[in-house]
Amino acid sequence: MPRATSVFRHDCGILPDARRYQSRELSWLAFNRRVLEEALDPGVPLVERAKFLAIVSSNLDEFVMVRVAELAGQSRGSGAAADEARVLLADIRAGMRAMVADQYACWRDEVAPGLAEEGVAIVPPESWSDIDRETLRVFWRDQLEPVVTPLAVDPTRPFPTIPNRAITVAVQLAGDDGECRNAIVTVPRESRLVALVSRPGQFALIEDVLMHHLDALFPGHRIAARCLFRITRDGSIEIDEEQASDLLTELEQELFDRRLDLLLRYGLGLGMLAALTVSLHLTLPTVPLRLLEVLPGTLLSVALWAVAAELYSAYLGSLPTSYSVTYGSLAGIVVTLFFFYISAAIFIFGAQLNGALRELRAERRP
Repeated sequence: MPRATSVFRHDCGILPDARRYQSRELSWLAFNRRVLEEALDPGVPLVERAKFLAIVSSNLDEFVMVRVAELAGQSRGSGAAADEARVLLADIRAGMRAMVADQYACWRDEVAPGLAEEGVAIVPPESWSDIDRETLRVFWRDQLEPVVTPLAVDPTRPFPTIPNRAITVAVQLAGDDGECRNAIVTVPRESRLVALVSRPGQFALIEDVLMHHLDALFPGHRIAARCLFRITRDGSIEIDEEQASDLLTELEQELFDRRLDLLLRYGLGLGMLAALTVSLHLTLPTVPLRLLEVLPGTLLSVALWAVAAELYSAYLGSLPTSYSVTYGSLAGIVVTLFFFYISAAIFIFGAQLNGALRELRAERRP
């Protein structure tokens, strides 16, 4: 009987080479990148491309809630395992940032214009017709306003719970007494698309409807600033079945605690950055300033910060892997501090512009 020979070669030197292996998290990101490539393919029908873009977002949410949550927990410890987790988290953030940028570029530059040519579009508030505004006002009155509740944010009460993966509106209010107050409003978890009666196949976003009628929720106050944001919380469940005296009670407590778990990912509009920059430019100077006086420096700061963030992201992506491996957690600290330094320099540059313009106006006064 002939002797069987193995098809595997154990002396080829392939298995010990760690560079041929990849962590399961980065491997999963590569898988989601392949899903995104389906959306980037011009040969795929437009509706299918839009579905693939939605699948990418859904996958990223689940990935952050489970896989990234586990790594975040490991990174808060000490030792070699924590250092490796921090390095892996930095690689994951870079990969996710590039993926989301490509995803939004695909929607903004290809899918959305293509759907608009076919008569399917999301109409922004500035393009609503009078008929649209009236029908959306009825939708707000009958269906949306009864289910939304504004929550105050102030030091005298506990911070309100922000739902996981829900779109939320942050509002800054100015009262008649001159005092600023803050509040949040959660957008209901239902279809984000509201059909426009006068335009078959075209829709308004439910958060746009809420933002348009936000004044009705705060009578007696003027809305000074508003913006949208969305958070993703830790969704992993960790229960020690051997130590738990009552598994059902432990599971109920774990599900209850998930409402306040660690924030792992957040999305916010450029408007929030602009509102924060305006507030800093108004409150930090030793002399009182008006909104129009700080507007040039604010616009410059926001524009420079957006450009600097993109350039810095590209720079971090060009760094060799050996940099983070060699320096471990120190690499993350240096990277973060340097970006804070850049942000502070940009803010000071905007403040200097406001000061120079103020002095110029003072010289021109008779």
